Parts: sequence; C-alpha cells; structure tokens
Amino acid sequence: MVLLNPTYRFDKSELAKDAMFKIGGNWQAIAVYDQASDWYERYAKENPHRKDADKALSDAIVLRLGLGQEDLAVADVNLYKKDYGNSNSTETAQIAFAIGAHYADKEDWRTPRRPSRARWRCSTRLRRTSRCRRTRRWPAR
Repeated sequence: MVLLNPTYRFDKSELAKDAMFKIGGNWQAIAVYDQASDWYERYAKENPHRKDADKALSDAIVLRLGLGQEDLAVADVNLYKKDYGNSNSTETAQIAFAIGAHYADKEDWRTPRRPSRARWRCSTRLRRTSRCRRTRRWPAR
C-alpha cells in the first residue's frame, strides 16, 4: 500500500489511481465483497472522471445489494445518478431496475416508494406561467 499512503506522496499519481480500481477487483475475485465495494466506492469518489469510475460504482452497488447493505447501495445509486446519470442513461436505468428487483425479491413494497427528494407540483394556472412550487408527496398509509 505504498502507492496509496500519502506520506510517500504517490497517492495522486496515475498508477495509484488505477491501483484503487484493481485492488477492488482483487478483493472481488477472492470473494471479500465488502472490501471490494469499499475500494470501488473510494475509486469512484476520488476519481469520478476516470475511464472505469462508472463501472466501479455500478459494481459497488451490486455488491452492496448482495451483502444486504441497502442504505449504502442507495447512497451509491444517488451518487451514480448525480455523476453519470445523464451520460450513461442505459446503465442508470439498469441500476434503478436492480434496486427495484432487490426490493421485489424481498417483497418489500413500501421502501422503494419512500420519497427520496421533493417533487415539483404545478397547478394549471402556474403551468402557463412556468412557475411551479416545490412540495413533498408522502405515501398513503
């Protein structure tokens, strides 16, 4: 771990950046999935514009779902949407489907319906003026 140790000042080099992704792959190859997802997340957060950053984050999401760590997987999904949602819409849709399928397998029908953020609601009068107000919609109980 000399490459990633900041005391040696190699942690910002191109080799060290690529090493983070490969370390995650090595942990995944030996079936230590929590460590693999940690390294994939670290790689994607520290290097969001590298060539395999979106793949690393999608792999971390799948591993987190497999481990039953839904909260961390949802946080990764939100990060994926923010960083790569517009550029890679097919992969974003597949990830959203994977989250939905995970909850469907558990027969947990209420959790995916929880509002993750406020939605825009417009009245007919405001639509004409294109001024909308931000509201929260909560699921019916």
